[in-house]
Amino acid sequence: MKVAQYVAEGDTVKLVRRTESDVKSLYAYYRYGVLHGHVRLRWGFIDEVFGVDWALPDDQRLAEVLRRAMAEGLTVDLVTGSSPGWNNPWFRASRWRVVELSCGEALFEQDGLRQRIPLREVQAVGLVGSP
Repeated sequence: MKVAQYVAEGDTVKLVRRTESDVKSLYAYYRYGVLHGHVRLRWGFIDEVFGVDWALPDDQRLAEVLRRAMAEGLTVDLVTGSSPGWNNPWFRASRWRVVELSCGEALFEQDGLRQRIPLREVQAVGLVGSP
């Protein structure tokens, strides 16, 4: 274990860096679980889903946000792919209109371009307002 090694060596710089990295990873894991109601374990050829129930009553789920956006004609900011950055989580966000929501994926539109995005790839979503 690197943490034990850093403690034994008294290397507080590396210990702090490693701890901060772990906290960031755990926070991203938690946020994904809140958004989706499950977490995803990807390791080599493994891609498994495990249900979680740690969302608080006021936390919004992905499907709820997308349904509301469709119903009210709102656009959404989406972060897809890898976890969003710690300092600026919306840096990689792109703005979309939700066209269709189905089990496991959604159809989005942006500037006349339509794209199906698997919901499992969404890391963050935020309602924006009128397109």
